[in-house]
Amino acid sequence: MAYSTNNSTNTISVTNFGAVANGIQNTRGAIQQAIDFFQSKGLAGTVYVPRGNYLCSGQLVITGNNITLQGEPGANLQAFDENDFRKTTVTGMNTGVLVS
Repeated sequence: MAYSTNNSTNTISVTNFGAVANGIQNTRGAIQQAIDFFQSKGLAGTVYVPRGNYLCSGQLVITGNNITLQGEPGANLQAFDENDFRKTTVTGMNTGVLVS
């Protein structure tokens, strides 16, 4: 499947890769695919997370340069450890919390 970015800002939404903001479905794979979109092309860019609660079990890896994970106010990543079922919510993502 081909994706394109907003050419003026090189931004792509995690929802383009299937992330669902319901706080129930694990969206780690969709978020990682959005990150990998830029990494595979050697591009700088912003992976945008719209408002909502995104369950994320597992590690997100950013190895490319100048890739930012940025959410609008009200976007929350709920880190979920499948081994012990604890959740940690990352809020305040509108500042771009993950930059590599």
